[in-house]
Amino acid sequence: MSSPEPDEVLFAYIVVAPFAVSLVLIRVDSGVQKPVYYVSKSLHEAEIHYLPLEKVILEVYVDGIANQKGSRVGLVLVSSVKITIEKSLRLYFSTTNNEAKYEALLMGMTMVQKMGEKSINVFSDSKLVVGQVTGEFKVKDERMQEYLS
Repeated sequence: MSSPEPDEVLFAYIVVAPFAVSLVLIRVDSGVQKPVYYVSKSLHEAEIHYLPLEKVILEVYVDGIANQKGSRVGLVLVSSVKITIEKSLRLYFSTTNNEAKYEALLMGMTMVQKMGEKSINVFSDSKLVVGQVTGEFKVKDERMQEYLS
C-alpha cells in the first residue's frame, strides 16, 4: 500500500459480484498504479435479496467528446438511494463527436445491463442522439445508423 499526497487525484475501482462487493483506491506514481486502500465485503443472505425497486438504477447520464486530443466518454449512474458512480473512459479509436456520444450511451447501457438492471432513465445533452434513438429524428449518416442496429 502507498500513501497519497495532499490534493492528489485518486481512482476507485469497484467490483460488484452476486455475493461480494470490493473496492480498491489507486494512485498513479510515475505511470504505475499503486493501491492506497482495499476493502471487500461478502454479502449475506439478507443483503442479497433486496426488493427489485431498491436495486434499480433510476438515472444514467452519458456524454462523449471527440477532438484533436482523442475521444472520451463520461458516465454517471445514480441509484434509487442516490448512490452515484462516475466513470470516465478514453476511446482508443477515432470518432466524431456524435459517435463519442453514442459510445457513451452504449457503454452506459452495457454497465447497467451487466448490473442486471432493467428499468432506467437515460439522459444525454445530445439532441441528435436522443432524437435518433427515440425515432424523432431520421438517421441519415451510415455510421450513425450502425449504432442503432
